[in-house]
Amino acid sequence: MRLFVALFALVACLLAFTHPSRAETRVALVIGNGAYLNVSRLPNPANDAADVAAALRHSGFDTILAVDLNRSGMDDAVIKFARAARTADVAMFYYSGHALQFGGVNYLAPVDADLKDEADLRRMTRVDEIVSDLQQAKNLRILVLDSCRENPLADQLKRSIGSTRALPLQRGLARIDSPQGMIVAYATQAGRTAEDGVGRNSPYTASFLKHIEEQEEIGTIFRRVSSDVYEATKHEQLPELSLSLIGEFYLRGRLDIKTPVTAPTADPCAAARDHWKSAEAMGTVAALKDHLTRFPNCAFSGLASARVQDLETKMAAVVPTQPIAPSPMPGDVSGVFTTRLVATGAGPGTPPPTSFPNRPVKLIVPGAPGGLTDVTARTVGEHMSRTLGQQVVIENRPGASGSLGMTSAMKASADGYTLVVGTSGVFVAGLSQKTFDPAAGFDAVGLIGASPIVVAAKRDIPGNDLNSLRSYLANGSHSFGSSGIGLLSHIACQQFIAAIKVNATHIPFRGTGPAVSSLSSGDTDFMCDFAGAFAANSNVKVIVTASTERLPSLPNVPTTAEAGLPNFRISLWSALLAPKGTPTPVIEKLNFALVQALDDAPTREKLRQAAVDEMPTATQRSPQAANAFLRAEVAKWTPVIKAAGIN
Repeated sequence: MRLFVALFALVACLLAFTHPSRAETRVALVIGNGAYLNVSRLPNPANDAADVAAALRHSGFDTILAVDLNRSGMDDAVIKFARAARTADVAMFYYSGHALQFGGVNYLAPVDADLKDEADLRRMTRVDEIVSDLQQAKNLRILVLDSCRENPLADQLKRSIGSTRALPLQRGLARIDSPQGMIVAYATQAGRTAEDGVGRNSPYTASFLKHIEEQEEIGTIFRRVSSDVYEATKHEQLPELSLSLIGEFYLRGRLDIKTPVTAPTADPCAAARDHWKSAEAMGTVAALKDHLTRFPNCAFSGLASARVQDLETKMAAVVPTQPIAPSPMPGDVSGVFTTRLVATGAGPGTPPPTSFPNRPVKLIVPGAPGGLTDVTARTVGEHMSRTLGQQVVIENRPGASGSLGMTSAMKASADGYTLVVGTSGVFVAGLSQKTFDPAAGFDAVGLIGASPIVVAAKRDIPGNDLNSLRSYLANGSHSFGSSGIGLLSHIACQQFIAAIKVNATHIPFRGTGPAVSSLSSGDTDFMCDFAGAFAANSNVKVIVTASTERLPSLPNVPTTAEAGLPNFRISLWSALLAPKGTPTPVIEKLNFALVQALDDAPTREKLRQAAVDEMPTATQRSPQAANAFLRAEVAKWTPVIKAAGIN
C-alpha cells in the first residue's frame, strides 16, 4: 500500500510539471532598445518587444514590457523583474537591441550608451547578473538575446581605446554555460553576428513569434525557431541554443488528440535535424550525448556517436612522454620559448580519468579584464571547454600585483576544478614581495606562451639603435619607468642597464598604462615591457626585442642578440597552474586539453594577435617540463631581485 501511495505521489508530481492546468506563476521582462542616441538606431527592437510581450501574455506570463530604456530605466526594469522572479515558477528575459562582449562578459546597451573607454561598460547591464536573477525562479528559466547584431557601440569603443586595449572586444556575444533548469537562446552563435531584418521583426523574433504559442514541449519549440532562422537567412545565421532541462515543459499545454486511432503517428525524428545543428555547433561531448539520448535511432545518431568517440579517444589517448628540455641555469637571462606560433606534436599524457571533469572548471586570472593575461586565459579556456566537455569559467581577481589571485588559487581544493594562469610578472612580484611561493604552491599543467620583452625609448632620443641609446644614457641623468616596484618591467630594465653598463633612476607607476603615458610625454627616457604595450604609439620607438627571432609585428626591429646582447632575452611567459597536490591523472587530462588548444590554428592566431609571439617547444609541453621550467625561473630571479635590493 505504501509503495502504491509513493508511486501515485510521484506520478502526480510529474503531471504537475508537464500539464498546463496547474496554477503556475510566470513572469517575463521583455526589452526592446532601438532608439540609440549616440550610434545608429535599430528599426526592429520596439516592434520585437511589443509583439513578444503580447505573445507571452497570451501564454500566461505576467509580462513587463519596456522599450528604449536609458541607463536608469534599465536598472529599474531589471530590479523589478528580479523581485518578481523570486516567487515565480517560470521566469523569462527577452532582449532585442545592441549588446557586446568585452573580456568574455556580455553587456546590454541602454539607448544613452556612450563608450569612451572600458569604464563606461559599467553603465551597461551585465548579462551574468540577469542570469542570477533568473535563477531565483523555481522550475524553468529562459534567457533570449536577439542582440548579436553588428554593433556600432563596439566600433566606438575600439576607436576610443585603440587596438591593443580592445583585444578583449570580440564579435557577437560570449557563450553562456546553461545552469540546470535553464534555456539560453542566442539569435546566432556565440562570437557571430545576426541580421537586423527588413520587415517588422528581426529574423529570430519573427520565428519565435511563429512557434512560441504552439502546443509543443519548450525544447522542441526553440529548436524549430533555430531551424527556421537558419533556413530564412540562407544558412548564414545559426541560432545558438543551450538547454539544461530535466523533464518536459509546455507553455501552451500538450496537444490533446481526441481520436488517437486515426491520428497520424508522431515522427520521433521530426526534431532531430534542428537539435543536431545546435549540438554540432556546441561541439562538446555533453551536447553530442544529449542528442544521442533524445534521438538514438535518427539520421544523425551515427555521426554523433562518431564525434563522441573521437573526442573521448583524444582525451584518453596515451601520448609518448617527451624528454624534458634543459632548464635555464640560475641567473641566466636566457630566452623562454624558442619557437614561433606553429603547431607541434601533442604533449605527454596518460589515460585520464573518465569522471573528470563533471562540472565547470574555474580559471582564475590574477589581473583585471582586458589585460594580456586575461586575453590569453580566455582564448585558451574557450578551446579547452570544447575538449573537456565542460565550461572553463574565467574569474578575474586583480590586486597586489597578482598575488591575490595566486594565493586564492593556491588555497583552493586540489581537485582540478580551480586553476590559475601564472606569469613571469606575477612570479617576480611574488618573489620580491614574499606574498607566495611560486614553485612550492602549485603543480604545473603546462606552459602556454610568451610575449618577449622589448626596450622602448622616447621619440626624441637621437638614433634608433642600441648603440645610440647606450650613448645617450651614458651621459647625464636619466630614468626608466615601470608598472610597479618589483614587477617584471622593473626587473627587466634593471637587467638591461646592467647589461649595457649604464645607470638610470627607476620611476615606478601604478600599472603599465601610466608608465607608457609617461614615456610618451618624454618624462621618462625608456621602458621595458611586452611589445603590445607600445602598439600604434607614435611617441615611442622600440629599440630592440629580447627574443630569439624578430617579431612578426616588429620585423624591422633587431633582436638583442643581433644588437650585441646575446644573453639578454626576457619574456612575459604564462603557464596554466593547479593547486599543489592535484592528482596526476587530472593534471594530465588538463594538459591534454591545453595542448589541443595550442595546436588549434584559430586559437594560435588569436594568441598572436594578443602579442603572444612564442610558444613552448615540443619538449616543453609536458607538466614535468613545465614544473622544471618554473623551478628554474624561481632560481633565476631570486638572486636578481636580491641584488636589486627589492623587498
